Amino acid sequence: MTGETILALLVEDNPGDARLIQEALAENTEPRFHLEWAEDLGHALKILKQKSFAIILLDLSLPDSQGMHTVKNIEQAAPDTPIVVLTGLDDEALAVEAVRSGAQDYLVKSDATSHLLARVMRYAIERQRIGRALHENEARLTALFEHMGSAVAVYQPSENGEDFVFSAFNRAAEQIEHLSRDQVVGKKLLEVFPAARDFGFIDVLKRVQQSGEAERFPVKFYKDGRIAGWRDNYIYKLPNGEIVAIYDDVTERRRNEESLRLAAKVFESSTAGIVITDTAGSVLNVNDAFTRITGYSLAEIRGATPRLLKSGRHDDAFYREMWDSLLASGHWQGEIWNKRKNGEIYPEWMDIGIVKDDRGEASHFVGTFTDITQRKADEERINYLGHHDALTGLPNRTLLHDRISQTLATCQHQHYKAALLLIDLDRFKNINESLNHDFGDRLLQLVAGRLDGCIHAPDTLARSGGDEFVVLMGEVHHLGEIVAMAKALLTAMNQPFLVKDQEITITSSIGISVYPDDGDDTQTLLKNADVAMYRAKEQGRNNYQFYTQGMNVRTFETLVLENSLRHALTLKQFELHYQPQLDIASSAIIGMEALIRLRHPELGLISPANFIPIAEETGLIVPIGEWVVQQACAQTKAWHDLGYGTLRVAVNLSARQFRQPGLMNAIEKALADSGLPPARLELELTESILMQDTEETLATLLGFKSMGVQLSIDDFGTGFSSLGYLKRFNLDKLKIDQSFIHDITSDPNDLAIARAVIALGHSLNLKVIAEGVETAEQLALLRENGCDEMQGFYFSRPLPADDFLRLLQERKKAGKT
Repeated sequence: MTGETILALLVEDNPGDARLIQEALAENTEPRFHLEWAEDLGHALKILKQKSFAIILLDLSLPDSQGMHTVKNIEQAAPDTPIVVLTGLDDEALAVEAVRSGAQDYLVKSDATSHLLARVMRYAIERQRIGRALHENEARLTALFEHMGSAVAVYQPSENGEDFVFSAFNRAAEQIEHLSRDQVVGKKLLEVFPAARDFGFIDVLKRVQQSGEAERFPVKFYKDGRIAGWRDNYIYKLPNGEIVAIYDDVTERRRNEESLRLAAKVFESSTAGIVITDTAGSVLNVNDAFTRITGYSLAEIRGATPRLLKSGRHDDAFYREMWDSLLASGHWQGEIWNKRKNGEIYPEWMDIGIVKDDRGEASHFVGTFTDITQRKADEERINYLGHHDALTGLPNRTLLHDRISQTLATCQHQHYKAALLLIDLDRFKNINESLNHDFGDRLLQLVAGRLDGCIHAPDTLARSGGDEFVVLMGEVHHLGEIVAMAKALLTAMNQPFLVKDQEITITSSIGISVYPDDGDDTQTLLKNADVAMYRAKEQGRNNYQFYTQGMNVRTFETLVLENSLRHALTLKQFELHYQPQLDIASSAIIGMEALIRLRHPELGLISPANFIPIAEETGLIVPIGEWVVQQACAQTKAWHDLGYGTLRVAVNLSARQFRQPGLMNAIEKALADSGLPPARLELELTESILMQDTEETLATLLGFKSMGVQLSIDDFGTGFSSLGYLKRFNLDKLKIDQSFIHDITSDPNDLAIARAVIALGHSLNLKVIAEGVETAEQLALLRENGCDEMQGFYFSRPLPADDFLRLLQERKKAGKT
């Protein structure tokens, strides 16, 4: 304590006594004491909250506290500070009790001379320090004992000298033996481990006890006849006669040694290349895989450095960063390009680690690598497939969205416009259905190639799905550029395609949205281009339309209509109208075509041209078609019962209906439920159905014929007309499409087509009916050229059932049939 000033707290209620103690301490110069005074316990506790003291002088008789209560309060406030109790002659017994309870010493106030007081205080501080040091040392030894990595068991010889009793058992021993110290300490060794005598452990303990010489004692354990583990024991004797056994479960170490032997084998047989160098980078050893991958044998590369393999693809900064990471963390891994002996540059995945010696210093570097040439190629292929359409090779929807985002960002920065042109092939579904999907796929490939020839960098052509393509135009300065692109695309699409030796023409409809006018994000622009594309289809297809705000109204109406269709059958909103069909020679009504209408409570009477495409797309055409057949058969039978028994009803079948497995049963049921003779039902089929010249198609048609149902070809000449299916299938009638009838009196080509169809039909013993007849002149030409039947506005529009019945009745009264 030489040269230091000791801070002390005096807790004394008597100012006179306090002054005497202060004066006594002031006389002491070695060490010096700086004394602070508290006149009661509350004041003392307040001071102790604010600062620490080397010692506390405590009077036990205070105004606010007496005796041991005072000591306990001070000890709680300053648990590590030594206390010297100050007492009068009559309180000495209490002071002694205080010392027993934790105070370092006591001093009678009347004896408190400067020298004695300073000595008592100094000794109290020193004893506190010594006690604390002893406590800390004991704690360290206890912690060392408890936290040693090795197990430690301490034994005392038993009274009979034939056994040993556990006196201590550390945590590692508990973990190795799977026993708590409560299960061990105080018990005999043979009681806890009966086998200790069998493998000689008791004998070793006795030898060490008698000789005082330490011994090592390895133990091997067996289970089911096989080695289950190893223990290494170090046993020595303490001066007090106790025997200490320090031991480790070295099973893992032994197994590691075995692993090292296996590692040597792995080194030679590994498919990964392995190279071992010293800390200077000189190659010491390589395995066979190294030689196979790089082309260098051990003899060729030993003593050289791996720099021999450098490809030149990486700069100095790459290698500097690699070594900094390796030396800092002891490990580096990553992709690196190296060069084989033959000069070929290739990618490899390299893993480099530092091997350290017993002192923890680097002794070797080990590099393990695999040739990832194929993996890189696979990754590039997967990445390509993830961003490109597998059929056409064009960017797919994912890549398109990415390109759009990039283009919009650029246009926003440079104040350009951008445009999305959504291209949808017209009636492509009919081609897929009639000419099979392989044909359709090849057509899509040809379309992609032709469209791609219309665009230039930085524009993008993508296939967004199905028969839809998207052109992304960036850096657009004026709308004329967009118009020119749209016209170029339409012109390109209007040229015939040659698919599998068959020439085919297909048109397209294009919807256009412009950034930022029609949206400033990908989803909005695509949605609005889609709306514009549907508008182009409504305008007759084979055209382009720019998006306008009003189109959203049409889109909403379409959604309303689709939702209405889903409930129309249940709500009985469908009705059939019937258009009379006449025998041209006799002008007699021989039948009628059943045409569906939708009577919407808000939108009124809706033409099938507006809702049939939606029904086709959603699949609702199937239940709607079944309802049409049922109603048409029932109504026709009702008119038969009224005396019009020669009437025949024609019902259209869509391609989607035709493919339904239950179609035959539905037709049979409609005929059976209504009682209508099968010969009085005519099913109108599209050419696309018959172009699916499959066994299933033939079987279905033969099934209809076996029922006795009549079959006709609707809109003949508008699709892929072929004599082949006319010969193959047992048909009854051809219907000339109204597009050829409309200009038959003014267009020689249309007249020629009509004559050809009539002649073809008659040559195959088929009836021929013309639809869309609107004038007497058209009818006269048809009669002149031998057409059998007609229907159209010239005679009558499609009529509700009641009006159709009145027409029949009026003609009957007039003597016409």
